[in-house]
Amino acid sequence: MEGPERFGELVGRVGSMRQLFARAAQLAEGDASVLICGEAGTGKDLLARSLHVSGPRKTQPFIALDCSAVEPAALAGELFGAAARAGALELARGGTLLLDEVTALPLTLQPRLSEAIAQGSFTRDGSEERVRLDVRLIAASKRRPAEELQRGKLLPALHAQISGEAVTMPPLRDRRDDLPLLARTLLARLNEGAGLSLTPDAVAAFALHDWPGNVRELRNVIERALHGLRGGGPGARHLASLWFGYEGQGARDPEQFEPGLSYREQRTRFEDGFEKRYVAWLLERHDGNVSAAARAADMDRKYLYKLAKKHALKSNA
Repeated sequence: MEGPERFGELVGRVGSMRQLFARAAQLAEGDASVLICGEAGTGKDLLARSLHVSGPRKTQPFIALDCSAVEPAALAGELFGAAARAGALELARGGTLLLDEVTALPLTLQPRLSEAIAQGSFTRDGSEERVRLDVRLIAASKRRPAEELQRGKLLPALHAQISGEAVTMPPLRDRRDDLPLLARTLLARLNEGAGLSLTPDAVAAFALHDWPGNVRELRNVIERALHGLRGGGPGARHLASLWFGYEGQGARDPEQFEPGLSYREQRTRFEDGFEKRYVAWLLERHDGNVSAAARAADMDRKYLYKLAKKHALKSNA
């Protein structure tokens, strides 16, 4: 039986996402710790937040602490707090604490966190008074925790405590059929109320890319195009005009069709235009490096170089 097409802020129609959503809905009802794995940009933080807002702790705080973004020397204070300041474990009391990139937690702190989870209490730095621990713990990692466990970077006790339930967010390249839905959903969220829609050019361009940065990269691309629509440089404005329609506003791109051309000529004109725009976009993303751009687009390097030369686009051989 297929699951739902949405869970919290996440959307997806492919089977892997529907199964994930169905399981997430079950996990949200409980209070067990959850370990979310997946590549950077797949939406691990959104899944964590959606688990929180769909569960019994939804009216209480949701606190996220990125263990990789804090200097190791300061991480103890951020997590446990200091004498006069509450840390993440205390700020999230009654709610949910997301420990993002949990495998980056220093080995010196892991026993202390493990003890806090086991005993249900902890102390702030510089204090002997014990503070009751009352959080739902969600951990996330772009690394494979089992491998970090084997490498000695993650203690067995803590691994067992944070992985009561484990789920994996699939990369965007493994759910390509979701690209149009994701892109339209992101566009609606980023430009709410403007009546914009994606053109076939945009959907075609998205389908040709492997998205190593996953959904986060897709969001960044759409944001950049929207910036062009709102007054970026000529190239950005041109890209935006080709990617977005104007539903409900009666506006049209005056360059959309050219009077006097046959159907075949119109189609050829658009195919050539798309080819040039896509190659320009691809090269820009890779600083003109043809080899890197060809790998990202799964294209023959010589063919990409030929296209760049055909359209007089600057590239680094």
